[in-house]
Amino acid sequence: MEWRARDYGSQKIPPDPTMTPERWIAEDRLMPGALRGYIYVEDGPP
Repeated sequence: MEWRARDYGSQKIPPDPTMTPERWIAEDRLMPGALRGYIYVEDGPP
């Protein structure tokens, strides 16, 4: 997801190398707030 967000950001005019997955989903998928409260597997319980 992070790679796709960077790829999307690099294709914008002007390019946005700081594109995050949250912003990518809000802009490209029109789903603002979709990752709110999302727990990445590396941040989950041990």
